[in-house]
Amino acid sequence: MLKEVRMMRFKIKPIFGNVTEIDLNDFRLIETLWSLGKLEEFVDREYRHISYKDRMTFIRILTSIKDRLKDNLNKIDIKRTNPRSAASLIEMEILREIPRKKQVN
Repeated sequence: MLKEVRMMRFKIKPIFGNVTEIDLNDFRLIETLWSLGKLEEFVDREYRHISYKDRMTFIRILTSIKDRLKDNLNKIDIKRTNPRSAASLIEMEILREIPRKKQVN
């Protein structure tokens, strides 16, 4: 799972706090990122096969799943130090790098 998450090319963008205090090997973090990546891969692969009539339902279900996974990310205690300390607050953005397609001249 860790290998697949690395291949998914997630990037952490710090907004507030010291991100060096984050335990990037936390199983729940890896599992949630993996699930989000797999969900995105599923949507990319299956969306075009869904009938126009069923797409709204498909999107509603996937949005619900994605929101639940994002909520799980917010609840994960990924700090190496005392997570209850006010000085240890961290805010970050997790992005997925999308590879650019090579241009053909």
